[in-house]
Amino acid sequence: MATLKLGSTTAITESSGTLTYTQSGGLKSMQVKTATAQSPWTKPAGVNTIKVYVTAGGGGGGGGGASWNHGACGGAGGTAIKVIDVSAIASVAIVVGTGGGGGAHATNGTTGNLSSFGTHCTASGGKGGGAGSAYTGPNTGVGSGGNINIYGGNGTSSGGGATGADETGGYVGGSSFWGGGMEGPSSNSGAPYHHSSQSAALCFGSGGGCGDDVSGVGVGHDGAAGVIVIEEYS
Repeated sequence: MATLKLGSTTAITESSGTLTYTQSGGLKSMQVKTATAQSPWTKPAGVNTIKVYVTAGGGGGGGGGASWNHGACGGAGGTAIKVIDVSAIASVAIVVGTGGGGGAHATNGTTGNLSSFGTHCTASGGKGGGAGSAYTGPNTGVGSGGNINIYGGNGTSSGGGATGADETGGYVGGSSFWGGGMEGPSSNSGAPYHHSSQSAALCFGSGGGCGDDVSGVGVGHDGAAGVIVIEEYS
């Protein structure tokens, strides 16, 4: 039998033509905390180091305005990524931010809520989109306190008008670390996405789609809730 050591924690053992891979360190487990399951993180036995991904909620899309004006789509929540020594830590309180609500007709969307992993790192929520053609400025969230702090993506916006280019654009909520936001209406005369069965963005922390005028019922979509992912290492 021969054993090949790879560092101090990993070995590949050969016996009768069979290689066996063993690892006494490295990734042991993972926990995922969502906005509907916010209990504190509790350290499993044998874990000494964790890597956390903290993402805030996405902003809601703005409602449509008069004269066929699209709202602005919501911005995505920020993300903080951090490696933490937990050899002397038993548990950490967490907050997972919910997504911001989509705006009613002629009403701004609301900002997504922050997420935090104790005092170690935090992420702010994406800003809600403006109503009608209102410009809301840079509308992303951002991580804070991490080894890597990531901005969410901006939601897109445009003006309005019954005809021309403003009618045909596909407007999209901001993309988070985990994926893209929700689409707004593709045209003023077509079937807007806010009349579909899907009412909120899907990827963690992404922004909600905007509304259109559509005879006064142009409602924006909700932003997606954030998430905290904890990778646990021995």
